[in-house]
Amino acid sequence: MLQGDFSKLVDGAGRPIIIYDPLTGRADASAPGGWRRDPFPGNRIPASRINPIAQKILGYQPKSNRSDPVAGYARSNLFLSPPATDAFFNYVFKIDQQFNEKHRMYVRFAQNDRTEDRNTNGVFSGPGQDGQQPFKRINDAFVADHLATFSPTFIFNFRLSFNRFIEDGFGEGNIGFDKTTLGFPASLVSQVPGITSFGRYTFDNYNALGRFRSNNLTNTIATHPSFTWIRGSQTWRGGADIRFTQYITKNEGSPFLLTGTRGFTQARFDQGDPNSGDSIASFLLGYVGGQVDYQLFPTTLGKYYAPWFQNDWKVNRRLTINLGLRWDINVAPNERYDRVNRSFDANVTNPANALVNRTQFPNLPQLKGGLLFAGVGDIPRIAADIDWNNVQPRLGFAYLLRDKLVMRGGWGLYFVNPNNDYLQLNGFQVTTGVINSNDGGRTPIGNILSNPFPNGITVPSGASGGAATFLGRGFNFVNPSFQIPYVHQFSFGFQYQLPWESKLEVSYVGNRTLKLQTTKGFNEPDLAFRQRCNPLEGGNPVFCNEGLPNPFRGLAPFAGTNHFTSNTLSRFNLARPYPHFGGITEVTRNDGRIDYNSLQVTFEKRALNGLNIISTYTFSKQIEEWGFNDLQKGIKQRGLYLADRPHRFTAGAVYQLPFGQGQKLFNVKNGFLSKLVSGWQSSLIMQWQSGRPWDLSGNVMWINPDAYLKDIQWKGSDQVWAFRTYPSLTNPAVRSVCAARVNDNGTLSLQSYSANLQGCSLANVDMIRVPQFSPRFTSFRSSTVRLHSPPTADLSFNKQTKITERIGFQFRVEMFNFTNTYSYYVQQFTNDPDNSNFGSLFPRTAGNTAVAYPRHIQLAAKIIF
Repeated sequence: MLQGDFSKLVDGAGRPIIIYDPLTGRADASAPGGWRRDPFPGNRIPASRINPIAQKILGYQPKSNRSDPVAGYARSNLFLSPPATDAFFNYVFKIDQQFNEKHRMYVRFAQNDRTEDRNTNGVFSGPGQDGQQPFKRINDAFVADHLATFSPTFIFNFRLSFNRFIEDGFGEGNIGFDKTTLGFPASLVSQVPGITSFGRYTFDNYNALGRFRSNNLTNTIATHPSFTWIRGSQTWRGGADIRFTQYITKNEGSPFLLTGTRGFTQARFDQGDPNSGDSIASFLLGYVGGQVDYQLFPTTLGKYYAPWFQNDWKVNRRLTINLGLRWDINVAPNERYDRVNRSFDANVTNPANALVNRTQFPNLPQLKGGLLFAGVGDIPRIAADIDWNNVQPRLGFAYLLRDKLVMRGGWGLYFVNPNNDYLQLNGFQVTTGVINSNDGGRTPIGNILSNPFPNGITVPSGASGGAATFLGRGFNFVNPSFQIPYVHQFSFGFQYQLPWESKLEVSYVGNRTLKLQTTKGFNEPDLAFRQRCNPLEGGNPVFCNEGLPNPFRGLAPFAGTNHFTSNTLSRFNLARPYPHFGGITEVTRNDGRIDYNSLQVTFEKRALNGLNIISTYTFSKQIEEWGFNDLQKGIKQRGLYLADRPHRFTAGAVYQLPFGQGQKLFNVKNGFLSKLVSGWQSSLIMQWQSGRPWDLSGNVMWINPDAYLKDIQWKGSDQVWAFRTYPSLTNPAVRSVCAARVNDNGTLSLQSYSANLQGCSLANVDMIRVPQFSPRFTSFRSSTVRLHSPPTADLSFNKQTKITERIGFQFRVEMFNFTNTYSYYVQQFTNDPDNSNFGSLFPRTAGNTAVAYPRHIQLAAKIIF
C-alpha cells in the first residue's frame, strides 16, 4: 500500500474497496449526488502521484505482524505486547497533638506519584509514539484539623486543606524532531507553536502517529468550620464548606496535526460507503486535512461557598426526624488576565457586514452577531452570572411501626457542580485549519501536504477583534443565564428484623435531575430549508450541497479559513442565520434531565458460627433527556442513560475460619503452631449486573425490532453479532445484516455489504441508513442490545496474629477476579452503518481500557505496634 498498490484492499467479507481518483471528479446529473469520480486502474495509485512527504511519514508505521481478514485487510494487523510499566508511590505522614482535655489537632501530609508507560500503536521509542510515554500523575495534599470540646454538649471543628494535582502525559520520543527532514518547508516549521516535535498524523481506521503534551495543574484550597451542639433530644450541626479551585492548563492541543480520511478517494465527495475510499490512499496522494492549534495556557479560578445546618430530633422512642438546609453559591470561574469569552451577542451588527459587496450579493441578509469578552467594557469578569437560588432543604424520618418493623424515608435537594464548558477561550487561542478544497470537497487543492498552510499560521488576536473575532470559524459560547442543575433525591422503605440475627430491607429509591447542563446547535438553517435538503421530507441533498459564489472570499477578517479562499460555499452554509461564521454551539444550557427509579432489596445475616452474609438486589431504570433528535422542530432525545443497568445482584460473605485456638479444628497446644493456624478470615464478594446499553448511531432507522438477537452468543465466536445475520451467496461463512440506504432521490437500495446475501432484499431489510440532512430517529442508546457483562467474584484471606502484648502482625492475600473471567464490558458493537461489520464486535480487539483486569493477586503484610 505504501507504494500505492491497493489491489488487495478488501473488507471483512472479502469484497474489494475501490480507490477513486479525486482529479477525475466531474458534474454528472445521471450519477448519484450529481457527481462522478473514476477509480484508479487496477486499484493502484501511480508512483508519480504519490507524495514523498506522505511516504516518509507513513514509513514510521510499524510493520504488520499478523493477518486479520475478518476485521478487514490491513486495518487490525498489529499485535501489541508493550513492556507496560506502572509505578505508584504513596506516602502519608500524620502528627496528632492533644494540648489539653478540650483541644487537640492533627496535621497530615500525603503525596502520591504514579508514572505509567502507555502505548497504542507499537512505536515504543523515538518519533511516532502515540502512547503517553510517560504519563505522570502527582498529588500533594495537606490537612490541618483542630477539634475543640468547649463543653460536653458543644464541639467545634476547624479544618483547612490544600491539594495540588498534576497530570502530565506526552510521547517523549517525539520531542526535538526536525520536521524539515520530512520535507516540510522551514518557513512553515518556524511558525509552528510549542516545542519542536514530530507532529501528529491520524488516518481513519488505522493507528495514529505522534502525540502532543497534555499538562494540567489543579490547586484547591478549602476550609470547613463546623459545630455540633446537643440539646436534650436534639442534635444541631452546622458549618460552611468553602473552596477555591485554581485550574491551570498547559495543553498544547494539536500544534501540528495532519489527517487522512476516505473523503477524497471515495466514490462520492458528499457521502461515504463501505466499499470505496481509504484514508491511507488519500494521505499518500497528499490530500490531507488537519490543523495548527495556537493554544493559550489559562489560569482560572472558581469559588464555592456553602453554609449548612442539620438537626436530628428524636421526638420519642418511635419517631426520629432529620432536617437540614444547605445553600450553594457556585461562582462561575474567571481567568487571571480576563482571557475568556462571555456569551454571544446575537443582535449586534457584525463589522463584516460593511465589507460585503452588496451590488454583487444583494440577497445576502444583514450580518449580525459577535462574541463578547469577560472584563471588556461593563461586561463582568466571570464567565456567567451567579445563580443565587441554590437553597437545598433535606428531610428524613424513621418510625418504629412495630417492635421489629421500621419505616424510613427521606427527600433532599442537591445541586450539581458544572463542568468546564464555562471555559471558552475563543480569540485568545485559535486554530488554523488546512484548506484542502475550494469547492466544498469535490476537488482537492493539489499537493496540499507539501505546504498545508500556504497562507501562514494565524496568531490569536485576543479581544481586540471584538465582534469580528472568529469570522469564518465555528465555536462554542456560554449561556450567561445558566442555572446550576439540581437533583431531587428521595427514598421510602421498610426494614424488618428476621429470626437468626438477620434483617430484610425493601426500599424505593429514586431521583430527578433537572436543568441538566446541555448543548445545542445555534447556527443551523430553519426547518423549511432543512426539508428542501432531506429526501425523507421531499428534498434533495444536491440542492443544499450546491456551491454558490462566496461573498466573503478575499475579505481580510476571514483570513485562515475556507471563507477566505473558497470560490464557493454550499447553499446550506449560506442559509445559516449567521453565514459569516461556521457551526456555532451554545453550551451550558439547561435542557436536560435524568430520571432514576429503583427497587432495592437487602438481606443481611450476622454472626452465625463466624459467618456474616449480605446480599443485595436492585431493579432500576435510568432515563435521560439530553440533546436533540430534531433540532429544527425542538424534539429532544430521550432514552436510556449510559449507566442504566436494570438488574444488579451482589453477595458478600465474611467467614471466621474455624481453625486454631478455641476453634473446632486444629486447636493445638503448641504456641508457634497455634499462632500459625489461628486468626484466619475469608471474604468473598460476587456480583452480576446487566450490561451497559449499546451506543446507537444518529444516521440509522430501525424498522424491524425482531432483528435484535435475544440471546447474544458471547462465547466461542471471534465475531459477536447483536442482530440477525444472513449468509453470503458466494461464501456462506461470511455473514452480514440486511441493510438498505435512502438515496438522494428518496429511493432505497441495499448497502453494498447486503447486496449479495441469501434471503436479504428491499422487502425485508432490518435497518435503513438515513440520508444527509435527516433528523435523528433513534435515542442515543439501544433499549434492547447491551454490552458484555458476565458475573465476577473477588476473594481474600486475612490473618491477624498477636506476636506479643504490644506487637501485632497482619497478613492478607487478595484475589480480584479470582475466576479470571474475560469481560469486555465497555467494548461497543460497531454502530457505523457504512461499515460492513455493523452490529458486531471482535472481543480480541478490545483495548486495555475496554476490558476488566484478568486475575489480579496481591499480598500485603502489616506490623502494628
